[in-house]
Amino acid sequence: MSFKNKKPLAKIQLSWYDDSTLLEEDSFKLVRLFLKSLGINARVPAEILEVLLLFGDEYLTTKRIKEKILELRKKRYGRANRKGLTERNLQKWLKQFIELELIERYRERYRFKNDKSLSYAFEKYTLELLNNAIEYNKKLIAEIEKRYEKW
Repeated sequence: MSFKNKKPLAKIQLSWYDDSTLLEEDSFKLVRLFLKSLGINARVPAEILEVLLLFGDEYLTTKRIKEKILELRKKRYGRANRKGLTERNLQKWLKQFIELELIERYRERYRFKNDKSLSYAFEKYTLELLNNAIEYNKKLIAEIEKRYEKW
């Protein structure tokens, strides 16, 4: 059986930082650090997540998310730079958050999974993905070791 054309069920890259990073005063930097720890190291997804955090249980369209990001950029940087805010780019990142099961989509609108918080979505859904990935790797390692012990 060839795995050449197989797509992974989920792609997860994890990083871990020391606790001193929790002392960061800028909340947005903490959002970026959270995403960076999941392997997402770009500003736009952090801005999307920040907007979703600010609006809690509201379903937001990509248009509304984009408007709020522009408002936050203007407040944070003094101007509303549109870099990275194409419809396609926003959709790409929203899709990735859906794959990580942090958010859900309903009729072209987005919010945290099951009307819950980021922490709930992470604990309930993303950790399950991580545990599944760990269990798969344990099985994979066992299979590899079994095949190589013949040598």
